[in-house]
Amino acid sequence: MTDHDDTGAPRTASHGEVLVRMVEHGPARRRWSSRNRRRALVLAQALVCSAAAVGMYLVPRLPAVVIMPVFLVLMAAGVLLGTQLNIAARWVAGLPTLDERQRADQERARRMGHHVTAGLLFALFLAATVLWTARAAPVEAGVVAASAWLAVMTHTSFPAAYLAWTLPDEVPDDEAQ
Repeated sequence: MTDHDDTGAPRTASHGEVLVRMVEHGPARRRWSSRNRRRALVLAQALVCSAAAVGMYLVPRLPAVVIMPVFLVLMAAGVLLGTQLNIAARWVAGLPTLDERQRADQERARRMGHHVTAGLLFALFLAATVLWTARAAPVEAGVVAASAWLAVMTHTSFPAAYLAWTLPDEVPDDEAQ
């Protein structure tokens, strides 16, 4: 993206300026201003991440020619939805346009995400300990991979998902004046 400085010479926009344009202006802001749309996005992200976890579990059970393309599509969809979720919740590092309330909301979401992730990791640790001490059958690698995937996705997505779910509908700019 290029602009022109005072002399008319082209200048490249800084990373912060690009972020502000993506998040605060244009179609992305209008698209995600509704709480219902943001909630649908959160549910879509959860569904895709869960489907990818199931795909990880199924990898050794199905032919690679079947499961790998599906798994790669789910991973790409997860990245796309995750990016949109971050934009919808303004969960973008270095975004200079946040006010004090928005920063406080993000800090609360960050703390909540930490607590949820800690609880999930503790539950996984407890389950592994019970299985180990009960001398149960070994846990399959697919179960471990799927559990780790869900833990990572929870850790990375929960704060933005929490914000997208709880923030009220935004007032359009033309109505705010």
